[in-house]
Amino acid sequence: MKRYAIYYTPPEASALAITAAAWLGRDACGRRFAAEEGTGGISQSRRAEIIASPAHYGFHGTIKPPFPLADGRTEAELATALTDFCRRRRAFSLPLLVISEIDDFLCLRPAEPCPALKELAAAAVRDFEGFRQPSPPEELARRRVVGLTARQEELLQSYGYPWVLDEFRFHLTLTGRIADPAERAAVTRDLARRLPPSIRSGIPCHGLALFVEDNGQALTMQANYPFSA
Repeated sequence: MKRYAIYYTPPEASALAITAAAWLGRDACGRRFAAEEGTGGISQSRRAEIIASPAHYGFHGTIKPPFPLADGRTEAELATALTDFCRRRRAFSLPLLVISEIDDFLCLRPAEPCPALKELAAAAVRDFEGFRQPSPPEELARRRVVGLTARQEELLQSYGYPWVLDEFRFHLTLTGRIADPAERAAVTRDLARRLPPSIRSGIPCHGLALFVEDNGQALTMQANYPFSA
């Protein structure tokens, strides 16, 4: 079964995209890179465990979470709809990005609110809902394991994902969960050393990407769709 996702990715030639590809061992298009050596007391094998989950999804910020196509909808229709969606939108810059923690994993998050980003994600979640196949009960149950608020449960039932619209938390994931605070701090220091200065100067958001996961294989970017309003 195929799943599709609408993601933000930094420009392919940007310092951030190149650094993230080296960290994860692959880029958004699925090209592989030699794994970097572990540092800060973290072994190479442990670093491979830490990056396994984000490497599967590719370096990205979620706009519309992964979904199977609804019955009767096609990939070509989705691509056409995304083309039209992006043609109506204007490019903007993200705020300063900082290394942050969410539920024990490390990511980059905007240091301040970004109304343009929040509006973009809300519009995409709503506009592409007609392409999403309803989530099966087991998928909903998996989402509930972490403990959801009443509002998050409402969003889960409506959109198959609890962290959308007013619960949206934009982030670019860098690691899986790291339970040990000391190890998490060591990885944070390692990332701070690697990440480029450009994350402090406003990374551009001038389009969205369509990612595809085919029968459980790693998600890869199918195409980029520029904003052109």
